[in-house]
Amino acid sequence: MYNAIFSKNYTKILSERSGVKYINVLQGLGDLSFGNIGKYVYDTIKLSKNYRILLFRIYQYFNRQALKRNIAKQKNLVAVVIINRNYQENFTIQFDNVNVLKIGNGIWNSNIHLIKYTQNVKKNYIIYFARLNYTKGIFEIPIVLKNILKCCNTKLVIVGNFTRETEKYQFIQIVKKYKLEDNIILKGYLTNEQLYDEISKSKLMIYPSHSDSFSLAISQALALHTPVIAYNIAGVKIYENLKAVRLVNEFDYKAMANEAVRILKMKDINRLFDNNLNDFINEHNWNNVAMEYKSIIEKYI
Repeated sequence: MYNAIFSKNYTKILSERSGVKYINVLQGLGDLSFGNIGKYVYDTIKLSKNYRILLFRIYQYFNRQALKRNIAKQKNLVAVVIINRNYQENFTIQFDNVNVLKIGNGIWNSNIHLIKYTQNVKKNYIIYFARLNYTKGIFEIPIVLKNILKCCNTKLVIVGNFTRETEKYQFIQIVKKYKLEDNIILKGYLTNEQLYDEISKSKLMIYPSHSDSFSLAISQALALHTPVIAYNIAGVKIYENLKAVRLVNEFDYKAMANEAVRILKMKDINRLFDNNLNDFINEHNWNNVAMEYKSIIEKYI
């Protein structure tokens, strides 16, 4: 139902008809920083001047508020599960049984071997990989890079596909405006192996995302010994105590660029990857995620 504006809650309908109770796991509803409607609209205009995006985001605001109220009233709902402890900054559910997963996402499947990638030599370029759209900060990438280039000569590799052709066109126009054609390389879609190779060779990842529940992209970069600079949004704060992650205020392009320059000028970035980070990566695996869900299911059975 991704492209539907009004989608039905089929789990709720099936539950009402069958009488079977269920648990609701929330991932996408609290990924946006709502705040008050005035700031939300102002931030949307800063994200993009496209009026369609503005209208859609206003719709999202009110639709999610309605969904929040609807969840709390669902008849056969036993519990609500939230995958990130910071999620409630954006989306507080008024429900008796709210559970927060200690480990909400895993990083790697067991058949992925990191050693062949972590032995790659770092090169003088930055990487950005995500779904390429306005919520992931794609329009801010050229602005941040322009500030970085004032102090460091580097290139930026972008991996991923644009969600919409209109956003691709808008991005290319911004790149031309700042004369960054020689500094930005669009790689498009890559296989997992190609992506891991690119990440592991990058000296830094910048990630100006405005929408995340728990960023797997950041986890993947860290597992490949690539430092990350991101916005300090709720879905990313889980990384705030790791030395290899620098968080700056949302929309603070200069702060993101300054942190990038500091890391690019480091002679040895390996000192950012300590035991604390290794423990984090090892702990966040899919087996531990499954055990978290198992314990919640058993609790309510």
